[in-house]
Amino acid sequence: MIQETSLRLAAGVFCFFLAGGTAADVTSERLKNAASEPHNWLTYGGTYNFWRYSDLDQINRGNVRKIAPVWAFEAGVIDGGLQSTPLVADGVLYLSTSWNRVFAINAATGEEIWHYFPPRPEQIAELYAPWNRGVAVADGLVSRAPSTIT
Repeated sequence: MIQETSLRLAAGVFCFFLAGGTAADVTSERLKNAASEPHNWLTYGGTYNFWRYSDLDQINRGNVRKIAPVWAFEAGVIDGGLQSTPLVADGVLYLSTSWNRVFAINAATGEEIWHYFPPRPEQIAELYAPWNRGVAVADGLVSRAPSTIT
């Protein structure tokens, strides 16, 4: 099981250090060759080509009507909806939600592995919203691009 072991703030990006688990196995080489791992979604666009396309073919026109949900995950507060693309690395789904919350979820079962809820600011300018631009995984880190309010 992945455990959040420490947290640091550097250059405006929160990074989560993981003991064991999949983010440690996501290297720059894997990110460069992400197209060879269609069962993972390692970057925002799927690969550095940014096609947002997967070569997986288990779901097709002939069986799409048979799809049924196997789990659901309640992210809690979702002011403004979910605005970013979840990532999947070796069976762990990393999800960033409103107010800069980050979750690691077992992609097969929907079980929450860990979460991080940063403190909410006391005053929020009307101009800024509770969204962020999602997460990134690599070299044992899960990081998120903060919204303008953190």
